[in-house]
Amino acid sequence: MTTPPLDRLDRIEQILESVAVRQDALQQRQEQFQRQQDQFQRQQDQFQRQLDQIHAEMHNSLEDVVSMITALGEEISDLSDTVNSLSEQAAQDRSQAAIDRAEFRSTVEQLLQVLIQQYNGNGGNRAG
Repeated sequence: MTTPPLDRLDRIEQILESVAVRQDALQQRQEQFQRQQDQFQRQQDQFQRQLDQIHAEMHNSLEDVVSMITALGEEISDLSDTVNSLSEQAAQDRSQAAIDRAEFRSTVEQLLQVLIQQYNGNGGNRAG
């Protein structure tokens, strides 16, 4: 006994059922793809926020470094001016000290000459 051939209506129903199953499977895949795409978009947005935050922090850090370098440059300039001023003052002090020593030596020599003259003029005797 052979089974009677499916009539056209049964065959169309099978085809439609097969198409419906495939369509459901495609719909599920499409929904899964959409969920994955949404998740990817959320991750991308989060990554972009993190990048923006890092960029802002780096920009602020860079501004801080530039500010510190500028302040350091000003301090170095001030220190250089102070060192130069102190060097000039030290040179003037050395020069003045040399002048003062020469004057002191001259005064001491004059006093010594006066004392020698008085001693020699007095004959080396004490008046008494």
